[in-house]
Amino acid sequence: MGKQVKEYMQDASGITVNVDMLMIEVLKKMIEQKSPVVVVTDAVRTLEGIITGSDVIRELEKDVDSSVLRDGVAKHVMTPRPFFVAGDTLMIDAVDKMFRMRLHYLVVTGEYEPVGILTQLGVVKWWLEEYLPT
Repeated sequence: MGKQVKEYMQDASGITVNVDMLMIEVLKKMIEQKSPVVVVTDAVRTLEGIITGSDVIRELEKDVDSSVLRDGVAKHVMTPRPFFVAGDTLMIDAVDKMFRMRLHYLVVTGEYEPVGILTQLGVVKWWLEEYLPT
């Protein structure tokens, strides 16, 4: 049997933010966690969206002195309804979905809430282990 997404995902515990968190705090968390993406949830940890570096750049493109980034909250910047997969999804299927949908990130869900995020780096690690075994 092939490898599963949960083996290559980044744990969501350090990169999950609430929809009403101030964007300044979201940006600080991204820097603190060295993560180009955060998962956005509501009060009961239901997946609402993601915020990526591209979302931040889009805001800066509109206005380099962005009041949304300075004074807004996560729900104003996030990409809503992100694509996701279950943790037991096979990596080959997740990679296929990322390719077909042109995604850089896939949220990984447990039973009812996000548990991680599959990044391009996770895909690279999987490929090296799966196709170039030592």
